[in-house]
Amino acid sequence: MKSLVRVGINFGLIASTLGIALSYGRTVFALPPQEIKGKLDAVPVYLITNDQGTPLSRIISSQDGKQERAITDVYMSRQEALNFVQKFKQIRGKDKDPKNQEMLKKLQVTTVPLGLIYQKQQQQQNQPSQLLFSFNPVSQEMTGAAQLMKASGQRVEQLKSVPIFTVISGKDKSYITIQVGGGKPQTIIPLFFSKEDAQNLLTKVKGKFPQAYIQVVGVDWLINILTQKNDDWLKQLVLIPSPESRQHLNSLRSNSAQPKTIPPKPRS
Repeated sequence: MKSLVRVGINFGLIASTLGIALSYGRTVFALPPQEIKGKLDAVPVYLITNDQGTPLSRIISSQDGKQERAITDVYMSRQEALNFVQKFKQIRGKDKDPKNQEMLKKLQVTTVPLGLIYQKQQQQQNQPSQLLFSFNPVSQEMTGAAQLMKASGQRVEQLKSVPIFTVISGKDKSYITIQVGGGKPQTIIPLFFSKEDAQNLLTKVKGKFPQAYIQVVGVDWLINILTQKNDDWLKQLVLIPSPESRQHLNSLRSNSAQPKTIPPKPRS
């Protein structure tokens, strides 16, 4: 983990590119940008912000010290983001500067859709004052991805972005599909952000596909595919957030659905 003491801290507006190896190819879109954003919107990510929603950013210098860039951390786990806030407050809490103390009081974890980060990247692509986004994958999922890659002979260092887990049928290397929905079932290709979810699906299909296995890819792979191809199967891709994120989304929906109490008007 990068030292929190040595880097400068400031608040800056949400801007542009995705920092940790989310390298996009050409900017000619195969799928419409809004459709790509729609797929990514299914996945919540977590920013450290103030009470106005402005994200916390780190200031880093280039190797020659001539250029400074601001980087905003994006967490795939809300709990890991909360842990960061707690540790950050412990470290910075020793600073008696009133401005810093006020800033620490306002720190919070804010949930935004992954599609929003992607959209900001597209809007401000190639601008010199880009604010980089550095993704922090879930530690447990990175460990699980590394184990799977080693077992299959893949080089772990090839994974330079947030891992995604897909279930492959076997020899023909086609994606396992599932049906979702009630009256009108929809066939989808699930892309899991949790190894556990992928393992559960693998267990269910092993009887029919004994050679099925879990393949690890990165978010950068997904975005490159969506921006460069327009095959029909791409429309079936559905991103499945981690169990932690699904639980958090359900909590947000539940809270928003609760009726609000309107105080009675005072009698005249």
